[in-house]
Amino acid sequence: MVLNPDPITDVYLGDAEGKLGCPILFFDTEYSLSELNDESNTNMKNAGANLVSNTKLTINNQLCYKATYEFTVSGIAVKQISYIFKKDNTMFNIKFGNNKKYVDASNNLIEKIIATFNMK
Repeated sequence: MVLNPDPITDVYLGDAEGKLGCPILFFDTEYSLSELNDESNTNMKNAGANLVSNTKLTINNQLCYKATYEFTVSGIAVKQISYIFKKDNTMFNIKFGNNKKYVDASNNLIEKIIATFNMK
């Protein structure tokens, strides 16, 4: 675990081999959950990512958006799964990503991990 690894990320979790990373960020905002989702999708598309899926769902009684992006970095296929929640005025964004083959192989683990998050 690394705290504040860059100016926008609050926590970064990852496995020892670097196969799967999980940055977590949160901040206060007046934007609605839907607006946050739209802005995130626009930013990722502008950065060259392909939006594979975008679903509104509920996890632990908390509404969220789950978006999946794919893109290429230095010739490597990358996949990122992003969950955006909003509790009161705070936005929480939990992402899982790295090499597409490792993310695909970790899908069950990702689902188990995200099911443990409770917004307080």
